[in-house]
Amino acid sequence: MPLVKNFVPVLQQKGYPYKYKEWNDGHSWGNWREHIDESLEYFFPATPLAAPKEKSTAPKKFKLGQNYPNPFNPNTVINYQLSMNGEVKLKVYDVLGREVRTLVDREQAAGNYETIFDASGLASGTYFYRLLVSSSGSQAGAESETRKMMLVK
Repeated sequence: MPLVKNFVPVLQQKGYPYKYKEWNDGHSWGNWREHIDESLEYFFPATPLAAPKEKSTAPKKFKLGQNYPNPFNPNTVINYQLSMNGEVKLKVYDVLGREVRTLVDREQAAGNYETIFDASGLASGTYFYRLLVSSSGSQAGAESETRKMMLVK
């Protein structure tokens, strides 16, 4: 088998780029492993065609999920997603519209959230939970959604 260095003049004559390197005579596994990355980089350059775009993890829209389980006794989970940062209020009301519990009342960043509603001490019946998000602490630009849930004891 002819030596690789004898192939160099052919590459030069054709105008092909080349990288020629002779390694020591020890053709051991360790020697091969030590230099294989250089060879692969030459034949398969690691230059990306385009940089991958970063994916945004913030939800695209405001959403209040249905609680689960529903009906429940005495605990249920409420999920919601915020598409913007803002002052968040999640409150529970009885059928007469009276506020019975505040579950969330704080500033939150855009993202997905989950809270547990413990209805211990409340009577069986229909309740409503309302999520209100205002962007600047005012009602201007506010988003709101209300859902119904059933407490069965």
